[in-house]
Amino acid sequence: MKIRGWLLDVRLVDDEAHLWVKSDKGRVMLKQKYYPDFYVVPDKVSFDHFLDLFDEHPNIVALEKTTRYTSISHREKSPVIRIAVDSPIQYRPVQRIAEKYGEIYDADLSHTQRFIADYGLIPFAEVVAEVDAHNRIKTIEQVPLELDVPPPPFKVLCFELYQEDSLYFVTYDDGMQENQVFDGEDALKDFMDYLNTYDPDLISCLESDLKTLFKLLSKQGYPSLGNYQRKSFHLSEGRVYINLLNYRRTSLAGTVERIQYTREVPRIGSEWAAGRAIESRQCYEVRRLGYLLPRRGFYQPVMSLKELLKERDHGGLIFAPSVGLHENVAALDFESMFPHLILKDNISYENIRTERKEEGFLIDFTRAVSYTHLTLPTN
Repeated sequence: MKIRGWLLDVRLVDDEAHLWVKSDKGRVMLKQKYYPDFYVVPDKVSFDHFLDLFDEHPNIVALEKTTRYTSISHREKSPVIRIAVDSPIQYRPVQRIAEKYGEIYDADLSHTQRFIADYGLIPFAEVVAEVDAHNRIKTIEQVPLELDVPPPPFKVLCFELYQEDSLYFVTYDDGMQENQVFDGEDALKDFMDYLNTYDPDLISCLESDLKTLFKLLSKQGYPSLGNYQRKSFHLSEGRVYINLLNYRRTSLAGTVERIQYTREVPRIGSEWAAGRAIESRQCYEVRRLGYLLPRRGFYQPVMSLKELLKERDHGGLIFAPSVGLHENVAALDFESMFPHLILKDNISYENIRTERKEEGFLIDFTRAVSYTHLTLPTN
């Protein structure tokens, strides 16, 4: 059976990845086995000795010698050992043992981004999957993004909860204008009836309001909307939580654009500022291209700040304005200046010193981002 729809979320349960997809028939959950992996370059023992040490480990499902690029500046692959573990729960214990014998790579990727990168998926974008009768994935492919990306057909419920003299709920429309108010003795029942009838894909509210709603539902004997764990909400039935403070700033279009860019699940990527979002996208691309990611905190700058300021960055030229009243003044603004400069001058980490003519690591996906944008529907 073939399923086509928008990838809402990826969640990990034991040794499975559950992919929630919004199709024309509603939200559906697809299943795929997930064995998290990392890479090791042994330096305390030989490669063969390392393989012998871990050959019969009960939680390792794959142990193989392979090759990868250990740096984006390397043109040839180096020998490494790949270790795949039977579940995310055993991932850190196995990693702690392995790092006693060598350098660890790809260990700081989130499990969701590791899965998304390995299958080349884009959250909040369209996928096509072939599944069996139990919705287990046989094949899954990402539908390529066009230059003009249509908005996903997601239903969004934005609300705030108030507990002053009495409990009441306020919902908001697409323009963040007050839409409906549920108050009185049956406020909770009426709001939940509305939520279940509307059946939103995305629920946007303040974190404190969702915690309060969970407590109220439990106290009144209503079915739960999900659970709260590890500082994040996991809503049931494939729904996705987006913090209302972020949603107000970006709306659905901005939220979709950020999630598609970061290549991370919405409950994580929607919270990130620009710098962390860029890092996330680079980690995704590194994984896809066969490069290895070193552990966080061990990155060494290619050029020191002092060296950069002295040799390369001479600052911008700012003209002093002519004081007075002027007519026929035109302003010229350069859209996406930094991405275009990266493309024009082949700016990438590994090219700073060498100035190689080959396209740098940053070029390919920067080009894709520069010419892709979300197109909003017109009324």
